[in-house]
Amino acid sequence: MLSPFHSSLLPFPQVEYLDFGGNYLNGTLPSTWSMFHLETLSISDNYFTGPFPTFITSAPSLAYVNVGSNGFAGPLPSYMVSTTISSFSAYDNFFTGPIPDEYLEWPVEDIDISYNHIEGLLNWDWMEVDTLK
Repeated sequence: MLSPFHSSLLPFPQVEYLDFGGNYLNGTLPSTWSMFHLETLSISDNYFTGPFPTFITSAPSLAYVNVGSNGFAGPLPSYMVSTTISSFSAYDNFFTGPIPDEYLEWPVEDIDISYNHIEGLLNWDWMEVDTLK
């Protein structure tokens, strides 16, 4: 049974680690989360939908993001490069289009965007990104 996500589930702005993975949650994520001091956000294996949650790119200390296996759709955000995120998993969603060239400037260590609807030619400059593990 799907459960709507309520922003009241997270009333504590000092929370640094948040894992709601595998809970059959649906709906949208509150933009107020950008005010929290999250370092880790894992909402994988739920039923969240819509475009990529933009609050993720404005969270000031977020380092690990896992939004995999949901129903997010649309293009991958090109503005991820201005974040502190070093590990990004967005596998098994409905993201479309090419991998933004801006990702080549992103000092990410791990990135998983498998099982989406990514298309286009792979920029071979990815072979020279030295931050990837």
